[in-house]
Amino acid sequence: MAIMTKTASTPDRPVLVLGATGTLGLPVVREFGAAGVPVRALVRDTDRAAAILGPQVERVPGDVRDPDAVRTALAGCAGAYLSLRSTEGFEPADSAELIGLRNVLGAARHQTLDWIACISGAGDLARYAHLPPLRIKYQMEQLLRNSGLPYTVFKPTHFMESLPLFVRQGRASIPGRQRRLYHYLAARDYARIVVQSFVRREHIDSKLTVLGPAAYTMRQALEIYADICLPRKGVGQVPLPLLRLLGTIGGDPQLRMVHTLFKTFAQVDSETDDGAEVIVPEAPLRLEDWCRLQLTTAAA
Repeated sequence: MAIMTKTASTPDRPVLVLGATGTLGLPVVREFGAAGVPVRALVRDTDRAAAILGPQVERVPGDVRDPDAVRTALAGCAGAYLSLRSTEGFEPADSAELIGLRNVLGAARHQTLDWIACISGAGDLARYAHLPPLRIKYQMEQLLRNSGLPYTVFKPTHFMESLPLFVRQGRASIPGRQRRLYHYLAARDYARIVVQSFVRREHIDSKLTVLGPAAYTMRQALEIYADICLPRKGVGQVPLPLLRLLGTIGGDPQLRMVHTLFKTFAQVDSETDDGAEVIVPEAPLRLEDWCRLQLTTAAA
């Protein structure tokens, strides 16, 4: 298990970040900036992106599904990092993750990239490629592996930033039983791993499983979050069949996606992949400290 440490070496050409304004993409953008690496972002709304990213990030208007927009954004870049997610279901043909990656790989044929990387999922995805949410991640890993380009696949565990998503109307609830253990990871620690790998040109043509400092079940992690950020509220549980029923009756595709996703989590028995190195950030943020930081940030 490796511990990543920081380095001062930086490139001159920018890195293109797709998904730069997202919960997991934004910390990577900020860490690139802190390391002195110029960042370019492909964004659909340049004004909104400017408010989120700040003036130091170059913004190129366009959509990851548009090959011409991706080619324009990638021109002159040293590398590309994809932090995309599927919002319209788990069919590969509709996946912004897969479409975006294919467009980047297509554009890369017209230039020289030092590095291309994406966020995937924890665990041995080859074993679980039959599960819809993981099929897309596995196909992305295969595309990068077969691209002939220098690549890194980052396979983080569950993020601490996911915990507020379990809260509705002031109460936290877990979909299903979810008995698996996860080494919850702070997005800012994950971002350090990504940027250091690029700057140091380490872990090329590799898969990296990225873990946080301590293992919890989803309920345990959410109870810690609730105790600190939602005192006296407690943590409930929503049966997965009920989620599926509500999504079907109500015609709610998001509920159906949640049901599919958490049913998948319950079936994957390990965060690790025999073909991936396991990395833990140096001095990672503990879950309790992350929760207290959320309170400080909300009060600011």
